[in-house]
Amino acid sequence: MSGSETEDWECPLCMEELDIDDRGFFPCECGYQICRFCHNRLSEDYGGRCPACRRLYSEQTPRWNPISPAQVAKIKNEKRTKERERREIESNSRRHLANVRVVQKNLVYVIGLPSNLATED
Repeated sequence: MSGSETEDWECPLCMEELDIDDRGFFPCECGYQICRFCHNRLSEDYGGRCPACRRLYSEQTPRWNPISPAQVAKIKNEKRTKERERREIESNSRRHLANVRVVQKNLVYVIGLPSNLATED
């Protein structure tokens, strides 16, 4: 998938990545795709209208397009690749700290503490 296709797999309302189950879920006839969490929240709390075309949701309206096993494998592979890249970036950002020694972990400097409350313990 290209970068623009990856961005399409986000819910436009909550900006969370669509789960594998949500990628085939289309709650409105207009084809506007949101996650099931946002669909339930819109249905229960906000009158049950589609954010794109403002039609009322009905129980029969949601359409499920099944995702093929090849697409599921591709999605999982992409997630693994992203996770691997993220871990590599994290390890690279800490690599410069490899030779640093922490002398005292619990050292705290307090400014403005009255002398009658301050002790050396």
